[in-house]
Order: sequence, then structure tokens, then C-alpha cells
Amino acid sequence: MLESILDFTISILRPASMAFIALCCLLGLARYFRAAFWAYSILVCTLYGLFFDLYAVAVLGGRIPYYSSFQAAKDVAWLLIAAVFVLHALRTGIRELPVPHWLGLVFLGFFIYMIATLGRSYPAIGPVGAAIAVRNTFGYVLAAYMVVYSVRRRGDLLRIVKWCSCLTFGIGMYALIQFIYNLPSPYLALTGEEWKTATDFRFVHASFISYIELGLFANIMIVLLISVYGCARRYVPRHFIWPPILVAALAIVASQSRAGVAILVVLGVLSSVISEKAFLRVLVTLTMVGLIGGSLALQFSESGALRLARGDVLSDPRLASGWRELIPIINENLFTGAGMGRYGPAAVKASELGEGFTTGYVDSTFLTMLVNGGIVGILLSMILVGGIIHFVNREIERTVDPLSRGLMRGIRMALLVVLAYSIPFNVLDGFPGNFYFWFLIGLGMAIARLNRRQSMIGEREDIRRGDVSGVLRLGDGSARA
Repeated sequence: MLESILDFTISILRPASMAFIALCCLLGLARYFRAAFWAYSILVCTLYGLFFDLYAVAVLGGRIPYYSSFQAAKDVAWLLIAAVFVLHALRTGIRELPVPHWLGLVFLGFFIYMIATLGRSYPAIGPVGAAIAVRNTFGYVLAAYMVVYSVRRRGDLLRIVKWCSCLTFGIGMYALIQFIYNLPSPYLALTGEEWKTATDFRFVHASFISYIELGLFANIMIVLLISVYGCARRYVPRHFIWPPILVAALAIVASQSRAGVAILVVLGVLSSVISEKAFLRVLVTLTMVGLIGGSLALQFSESGALRLARGDVLSDPRLASGWRELIPIINENLFTGAGMGRYGPAAVKASELGEGFTTGYVDSTFLTMLVNGGIVGILLSMILVGGIIHFVNREIERTVDPLSRGLMRGIRMALLVVLAYSIPFNVLDGFPGNFYFWFLIGLGMAIARLNRRQSMIGEREDIRRGDVSGVLRLGDGSARA
């Protein structure tokens, strides 16, 4: 009897003690949330492919066993940082977001509508598919709030720019080294996709797990750095801008992403037209001509970017077969859709995990939204995106600080880059594209919050100076009397 009571007590105390230790660790991290969040943003959101390669090397070398769920490590890291943020927000107080109420209502309406559509898709995708669908669509919304808490002063904005510059240069150089020496990816070999590193394709992904993610990151960094340099040249040295931009542009060409190269060319043309400085227009134009000429030269070399030289874009199965197969499905539920997560990346992942249902996949965030949410869902998402762009444009007009103004312009262009990538790819439906999108929105809200604080300080100073001048005028009048 005593032994059974003792065993029962131990069975309760063991998980309770582990939970208590975990809670203490989270509370400790909550005091250093800013450092934890920036570490997550750098190590997990930009370098996670490098950690996957290291894990694959250890598995292929027989040092550690293989676990098929190792890719979920980035999801576990996000859950931990989200728990730390919640504890930090409860400890320091909830902050009001500097966004118009109508924009919050639009997001709330879009969220409620998409969650409501789960009622139609849940019988097919099950709880696993529903959880993945919610994670892919709304899982990283909290990142916007985290950025607002992490950016306290304008000096933080300069640190962000320098970190972006260093990361862009390092990742771009790694991509060029992969391309020049044709380094195979251990991660792709481990997951059975080593064909992507064959001579006919030569995909380059650097510290990511896909050339698409590399091109997305590089194009976002290019527009951010160019915008900052155009507005705040005296804050950011030239060597923090142009070397990372050139290396990132070359990395996009080396990544063999036709969409990435097309967006890069469009960005170069827009920068050369919009720029107010003649030398900047000439420099950007010459850079783009050099990149295009270099990519064409590489296409006809033996070790060149053979995929870029192909003319089979329209025969790509993602366009030719995938889109046509989903047209009858769209017609069946034209207005309300088939339900959130019924088709697309979430459905395919849930089917692979054993839910066992027939689904479809196509590389397009907007087409996936049309299939799952119908015309109502796509209209709500477009209204939300338009409201966000309108909010950023309004804050650009209100921003006086050159560095903040340059960042806001870069955020506007970067959001357009993410939306452009979402046309041929499922960027907003997963990691890290969804995180980048909400991170940029959060950075814009943080700058808007700094602007509000600065305007309030200026008003207080004006009031104080007005009171003093009023007292002086009263004193002079009484003296004359």
C-alpha cells in the first residue's frame, strides 16, 4: 500500500517538477525577451537551413539517429518564443498598437471568416490538418506585436539596418560559394531531394532549405537597404549598403529562381527611375546590366545556371496541370470556398501525416486562398493588404526622421515583394514568408509608435515654452505698469 502511494506521488511530482522548471526558465527568459526574440529572428528565421544541414551531416555520418519530425524544431522554437513573449507582455503591461481601428476590424473579420470555413474542411482534413492550416495562415501574426515590444528607441532601427546588412552579405557569400563549388546539400540528400543539386538544376539555397526562400530574403533586403540609403545616407555608411546589395543580387542569379531574377530586374528598374540622385540611377542601372549580362554568360558555360536558360516556363506542371485541376473545385464553391486548409500546403502536409484524404496543391498563395476561402476570402484578404499598404503610406507622410522614413519606404516595397512572390509561390502560407510579412508590418507599427511618442514630446515642449513666454510677457507688462 505504501509503495503504491509512493509510486503515485512520484508519478505526479516528476511531471510537475519538470513543468515548474520549464516555467522558471520561461520567466527568466521573459526578462530578456528582446534578446531572445532577436536571436530567434536571426538563428531560426534566416539560418535554420544551415542547422538542418548540420543535422543531416550528423545523421548521414551515423553519429545520431534520424527523426522524421526534426523539421518541427522551428515550430517548437516559435512556440517557446511566443510563450516567453506572453509572459513578458503580462509582466510589463499590454501596449496599444498604433493602427487605425478599422484596420483591426478588417483583420478580425478576415480571421473570423477563415476560422468559420474550417467547419466545411474539418471532416476531411481532421484536427491535424486544421492545426496546420491555422498555423500557416495566422501562426506568425504575433510576430508583429513582438517587434513593437522589441523596438524601444530609434537607435534600435539603426541596429536592425546593420544586422540586415551583415546577414545579407554573409548569406549571399554562402550562396555564391555553394554555386561556384557546386556543394551538395546534406539536408536534400537526407530527405531524398538530392536531384535538386544535379547538374541540370544546380539549385542554391544558402542558409535556407529552398531557393525560393533565398530569393525572397535577398530581394526584401535589397529594397530595405536601398530605401534606407536613399533617405538616411548620413546615418548608414556606404559600405553597409552596396556590398550586401551586390552580393544578394548575385545570389539571386545563382539561386536559379526565374521569379527571383524577374523581381530583381523590376526592382532595379524602379530604383533607377524613382531615385532622386543621378549617380544612384546610373549605378543601379549599370549594376542591373552587369547582373543580366553575367547571368546570360553563365547560361552558356558548362557550369552555368542551366535552369535559367530553359524556355519551359509555361509547361511547368505547377502552371499547366495544377491550376487546371483546381478550376472545377473553384467552380463548386465559388463564393465561400472549400474551407480553410482543404487544399494547399497545409492539406498536403496533413495527408502525409496520415489523415488519408484526397487533396491538391498549387504554388500560389492567392489561388490557394481562392480555392479555400472563395471570392469572399480573397476579397477580405485584398482589403486587408490594401489597408496595410495605406497605413504604411500614411506613416511615410508623417515621418520626419530620415532613417525611419527610409525604413518605412523599404517596408512598403518589401511588402510588395512578398505579395509578388505569393503569386507564383505559397509564400504567405508557411515559414518563413509568413513571418517576414508580419515582421515587416510590426516594424512599421513600431516606427509609427516612435513617431507618436516623438510628437507627444514635441507638443509638451511647445506647451512648456508657451507657458514660459506667457509668464515673461506678463512680467514685462506688469513692470511697465
